[in-house]
Amino acid sequence: MVHPAASSRGGRAPWGAALALLSGALCAGCGDPPGAPAPPAVAYDGAGRWLGAQPPAPPRHGRSLVLVVIDTLRADALERMPFLRGLAARGVRFDQACAPAPWTPPSLASLLTGLLPYEHGCDELDRPLLADALPTYAEALSASHGYQCTAFVDGPWFGESASLLQGFEVGGMNLGLTQIQRGLARWLNRRDPDRPFFLLIHTFDAHDPYGPLPQRPPAGLPPLPEALDDAQVTRWFMTDALRREQLLGRLGPDLARTVLRYTWEGYRRAPDPALAAALREAYYAGVGWVDGLLRETVAWLEGQGLLRDAWLVVTSDHGEAFGEHGLLGHGRDLHDEMLRIPLVVVGPEPFGGGRVAGGSVGLVDVLPTFFASEGLADLPGAHGRSLAGALAPAGAPGWPVIAQERVDGRTAPVEHPILLSAVRTATRKWMVRHGPAEPGGLEQVYDLAADPAEAAPGPAPDPAAAPESPDAALAAAIRRARAAQTAFWSSLTRPR
Repeated sequence: MVHPAASSRGGRAPWGAALALLSGALCAGCGDPPGAPAPPAVAYDGAGRWLGAQPPAPPRHGRSLVLVVIDTLRADALERMPFLRGLAARGVRFDQACAPAPWTPPSLASLLTGLLPYEHGCDELDRPLLADALPTYAEALSASHGYQCTAFVDGPWFGESASLLQGFEVGGMNLGLTQIQRGLARWLNRRDPDRPFFLLIHTFDAHDPYGPLPQRPPAGLPPLPEALDDAQVTRWFMTDALRREQLLGRLGPDLARTVLRYTWEGYRRAPDPALAAALREAYYAGVGWVDGLLRETVAWLEGQGLLRDAWLVVTSDHGEAFGEHGLLGHGRDLHDEMLRIPLVVVGPEPFGGGRVAGGSVGLVDVLPTFFASEGLADLPGAHGRSLAGALAPAGAPGWPVIAQERVDGRTAPVEHPILLSAVRTATRKWMVRHGPAEPGGLEQVYDLAADPAEAAPGPAPDPAAAPESPDAALAAAIRRARAAQTAFWSSLTRPR
């Protein structure tokens, strides 16, 4: 998603904030689709403590948790991150981990609540809010278990409203890994050493514009050409923060519209492999830089003794596309380049020893894993499960992971909403699309073992698969996802 304005860190900011500014123009005449189904009611006491758990009790072990979310980190980025691979050698790498959505707010909301996007409804580009009534893992840890929960976050999704950060104190905003140590030092000075902590670090350092933050040349930049085509504008926008500023000065709001239009339909109509390759290489170069920043951050945490008896999890909220299915960037699609992410967990047994788990797991499983290991009750209605189940027995297949995405005039130049759902295992993937051209739903299934590029869809599994069938778990998840998809699609298209 596109943001034409410079951020406090030299221009790195996500697409979505700019699209939010444009949503009124892009949605003119199409009406706002209804929100997600109403969330379940949750009760709080007069002090704001969540009443969904037993009376407060100290955690069984009192281990702390450091969760690092590097935005826009696709699974194969790990090949360019030697430090993160080395960190995985101390813990467990989950090789088939997937996000619940292909962009930040709905994915983070699912991570922090355990709910799917259609349940928490935090998927409005112009105002992605998490309902106050929904409990978060941070609220449960702080209110019911005595944890100190602090978040250091980056990007525009947290500034206007802290709804995504319910249960956290905010240690710092718009701090990438280049600046995080100063913020962490301030937090350390005021931290209660007698309380375990949950530290969330979310950074946009791998996000476009890709690569290290640039230094402005003393002589200034060469002027822009008089004629600009959409492909060149997109290339500069996604790879050059300083040129992005120039483009904003020339095109104004048309910059975001141009990039949105090209990444959604222009590239699909006229694929440009050379452009995709250039974007990919710039991205991977930036990922190598981020790996170095991660190394410095972890070294600082270790030097302060903060990881001595703590879990460390490094992951992402979504991937990035480089033309694989006719799209660039992220959002608006559920193919693996958007959904597969790195997931490295370093913790107590069985999360040690440099193991690689090949079973299918989801981002929503991260916090339930911590809760289960520490003997804490999971949130009501949460969909995640402990990642320990994907480790034993060896070669465990994991479980189906559900992802969802809504495409409308806020995120793409479309007149009518499109709704996508996917269910993925380590070897198969089911996808359904509802839109104006497929009001009854277009279903596709991919054999990921034979077709990892998701190029040739095949027939869906039998929804009546026998319990002992290899497709039984996938079929059950598909039935559930299909019902949710149909209900949500009906809510979007119902006459108002």
